[in-house]
Amino acid sequence: MRLPFSIYKVALPVFAHHGCWHEMRTGKFPESVVQRCFPGLIQESKPGSGQQFLEFHRHMIRHFKWIVLDAREPNYEYRPWSGLPPWVVSYLDINFHPGYLELQLCNIERAVKERTLDELGMIIEGTISHIQPNGVHGQVHEAVSWWETQIRGQPDPDADMGKQHTAVFNDHFWRFHGWIDRFYARWQQLRGEPVDDSPLPPHTTPMCKECLQGIAVNLIPDAAAIIANAQPVAAPADHD
Repeated sequence: MRLPFSIYKVALPVFAHHGCWHEMRTGKFPESVVQRCFPGLIQESKPGSGQQFLEFHRHMIRHFKWIVLDAREPNYEYRPWSGLPPWVVSYLDINFHPGYLELQLCNIERAVKERTLDELGMIIEGTISHIQPNGVHGQVHEAVSWWETQIRGQPDPDADMGKQHTAVFNDHFWRFHGWIDRFYARWQQLRGEPVDDSPLPPHTTPMCKECLQGIAVNLIPDAAAIIANAQPVAAPADHD
């Protein structure tokens, strides 16, 4: 389900780089291109990638909170999932072995208490295969796309959770990643670290030709036009 338009049109230029960020972590691009687009980006499954995954999405959530507050959209409230919805659980039950979700949540909970932040992120993402393959992150993305296909015939083409370039414009993306972020926050709290998930003014991310090509292919023309016409917004002084 696509975000309300007043939020969507602001989110487009701010979060358009999300799909590119994930693609650049796959190892399919030359390292020179990866570092030009996203300096310091770590390939998925490599040491540091799990922590980077959690921190990257924490910043996105903070920006999203600011956008929601600023938009003042009637009848819209950002509220992360308190748990996985029943229809997500049904999808996982259908597509994976009995006990899959229970094992996922058990490993996540153990990581919150006993493992490093990097390991927690990789377990959620499913890139630490010797502990937990098929991480819950990607499977829930697919579950939302499947569910919207069941009830509506197809997901919104510019907000399909099953596609990296469009997932970020789906309302469920933010509720799901807010659920993930709570594990990150609990990990911090258990170790006496401050949790800053307050709204943060957004900024646009300069995009290279590879990223812009991906956007042109994956987003509908109206969305691409909004991004192309958006005025760059500088990062606030406290942006990491």
